[in-house]
Amino acid sequence: MIWTICRPLRGLITPFEVMASIFRWKTTPKRRAMPSLRVYPDGMVRALKSWMIATAIWGGGAAAIAQANEYPLITPEFGPKHTAQSLLIMDMKTGQVLYEYKADTRRFPASTTKIMTTMLALDYLQPEDVLSAPADIKKVEGSSMFLQPGERVSVRDLCHAMMLRSANDACVVIANRIGGSLPGFARIATERARTLGATNTTFVTPHGMPEPDHYTTARDLAKISIAAMKYPPFREMVKKQREPISRSLNTGFSVMESRNKYLAEEPRAIGIKTGFTNAAGECYVSAVEQQGTTILTVILKSDKWINDIREVTKWVDTEWQTVTMAQANQVVGRMPMTGGWAGDLPLTVAEDVDVFVPQGPKPTLKWNTETPVEAGIKKGDIVAVATLEPTPGHKIEVNLLAAEDAPRKSLIAAIATSPWTYLVGLAGIGGTTLRRNRARKQMRRRRPMATAPLRRPAPTPRPASPAPQRRPSPNRAQVPRDARPTRTTPSSRYRS
Repeated sequence: MIWTICRPLRGLITPFEVMASIFRWKTTPKRRAMPSLRVYPDGMVRALKSWMIATAIWGGGAAAIAQANEYPLITPEFGPKHTAQSLLIMDMKTGQVLYEYKADTRRFPASTTKIMTTMLALDYLQPEDVLSAPADIKKVEGSSMFLQPGERVSVRDLCHAMMLRSANDACVVIANRIGGSLPGFARIATERARTLGATNTTFVTPHGMPEPDHYTTARDLAKISIAAMKYPPFREMVKKQREPISRSLNTGFSVMESRNKYLAEEPRAIGIKTGFTNAAGECYVSAVEQQGTTILTVILKSDKWINDIREVTKWVDTEWQTVTMAQANQVVGRMPMTGGWAGDLPLTVAEDVDVFVPQGPKPTLKWNTETPVEAGIKKGDIVAVATLEPTPGHKIEVNLLAAEDAPRKSLIAAIATSPWTYLVGLAGIGGTTLRRNRARKQMRRRRPMATAPLRRPAPTPRPASPAPQRRPSPNRAQVPRDARPTRTTPSSRYRS
């Protein structure tokens, strides 16, 4: 830290000069003075003078540097205090944005670039693959795992070196293997960012050293980080504080320690990457398990990322809460239904619906209840989609399922049980009764009133008609019946 502050003060005074003065004081012989005077060695006097000058210069220089590089403290009405010039806080599970500040402004990502590099290494390479460092590996600037030319290291160990140690030389080895060269790797990384929806991001280097065309935004970096955290090896890697590796040459430096100090401070932190350059400022992508979910925070161009993430964690704990809007297999409401035995259909959800909302009134599930559903639905079928708006501008859709079977009625059953059947029947009976009453009234008006009841006259007897006389046949003589000859049968004719 002191050397970082003193770096712009080269040529004035350095800590080494102070140490040299102290060393000279220890080795300079003491000179005797008058007995009445207190004796101080010349080396010690020079050391004190050097220390006073250094303190004055360091103090003034540090103040000047702090005044030049310090970012203003931002205190929003609803949000954490922070010095980050770009800040995004979101729920990783739902994508709900809790707070954002200049989340779409282009920034240098510094070593958070290694999130993409490690994700591509898991895509293109196998963890057990062994790669060799090129001959010019020592020319790579920035943080390093001190690879030697020709040194062989596995992809797994190189990824740990990138994410824990933030080793730039490990990034170069990975990038050359994936893209054939650094420009080739940059094209692959940029295309992958586009597929993730990070359209305002361009990669030039695999490690994040400053380049004019190497930039991203807090929102894009959040999309890339969420995609990387879906890889189980990546997720396990970034929550480690140290990891031993195997290497072929520089075996004395074989333990990779994480530079993410928040992992040791916050037990709920599970990653993911820090970064710093003079141009980018302090950068940090954080994942903390809070309130039953995982809060992802992207901090870019900050004066003190550790202070910013502390404020973010405290703000989420005090100002937000997780609310269960609906439980699985429990009826959450009803919907009108036609063509079925029941008048409405009970609705449920497949799994618990947990939302992250600010402290205060809870939101409600809303769905269309005006349009009825047709019967013939089985239990578990999706019949509607409910919307939930935990925060303004962020909507969550929830599928509503049928809580029970809803078979369709037969025609006879539908007619028999339909309320319209009863209404039509009552209307018909009422109409018939009304017509009869009206007809009776009209008959009474037409018929005169009689003093005595009318009697039907007795029927007049009809005279008896004479018996019909038989008319004789004109071709036949009137012969008495007994005088007519008797007809003989053939049997009597030939009888002897």
